[in-house]
Amino acid sequence: MTNADTVKQIYEAFGRGDVPFIIGQLAPDVAWDLWQYGNGAQDGGVAYMQERKGAENVTGFFQAVGETLDVSRFEVQGVHDDGDVVIVQFLIDATNRATGKSFVDEEVHIWEFGPDGKVVKFRHVIDTAKHVAASKP
Repeated sequence: MTNADTVKQIYEAFGRGDVPFIIGQLAPDVAWDLWQYGNGAQDGGVAYMQERKGAENVTGFFQAVGETLDVSRFEVQGVHDDGDVVIVQFLIDATNRATGKSFVDEEVHIWEFGPDGKVVKFRHVIDTAKHVAASKP
């Protein structure tokens, strides 16, 4: 199985709410949404975009998404395999439960794999302004 196959399985698991499967694909010390030069969504307080270190802490991402967003469209538009790095073009249409504000975002997800086939780093490349605006009253 390739790393791209693993990523496809992760999105399928997300779609069915199988977070334990996803966590099982992560390295114990995975870096989740860690940005060296900052991230506007993190700075803007978007709960699901906060950086997390370690597989056990990534469950907080899925919990925050579940508590914050009603997702009406969740679509992988392309998977690009470069061996240890897999890039996914992604479309999401969601509404923030607390504010009632909706957004559609074309995102890029970057998955980096270690030699054991586990995800060692993951980042969302998003339109941070859309996510921040949807989270503010």
